[in-house]
Amino acid sequence: MRKCFQRRFHLSDALLMIAATSPGLVLMRQFGPLEIDWSSPNNFFWSVRYCIYFFSYIVVGWTYLLLFLCLRTPRLALRRLVRCPGFVAVVASAIVIFMRFVNYVSVAFFTSLDVGRANVYDWMIDLFQVTEELELFPSEVGCAIIAAWSIQVIGGNWRPEPTWCDRLGRILGLYWISTIPFSWFTFWG
Repeated sequence: MRKCFQRRFHLSDALLMIAATSPGLVLMRQFGPLEIDWSSPNNFFWSVRYCIYFFSYIVVGWTYLLLFLCLRTPRLALRRLVRCPGFVAVVASAIVIFMRFVNYVSVAFFTSLDVGRANVYDWMIDLFQVTEELELFPSEVGCAIIAAWSIQVIGGNWRPEPTWCDRLGRILGLYWISTIPFSWFTFWG
């Protein structure tokens, strides 16, 4: 019987969670919808979709924080950690988010070079104009987590640990997976 390793949740972990939430709140305030109309079913679908999209700003911060906290000592041995579905979900989502960010920055940079703008301010405006497709990135993260978890189950490496890091990682993974229907069905109405 294997011995379970419990890393307790400390006050410093809670403070780091609050700190990781703040950039997401700033982005939500900057780009968030001002008024949400919940009256008709079509508006309800779009309102839920935008709420999930804007809440994903916060979840991105939590994802990278949880990756840091899972790798922080004291922790499980690395060979046991990579079998935890929560850690796998966090790593898969962190990789997809980083790749999408690099994609957006490079497209904005080369677009500004093509137009001939040398000003940093104009480059940042181009970056914000490129992010019109950001509504699809939560579903991309969810699909990556489904693929990673499927490989883990098929390979027989699904070994959940009763630690708060693994459980929170599974909850974040389920959140990213739940965004898939709201990102794919964008052409209704």
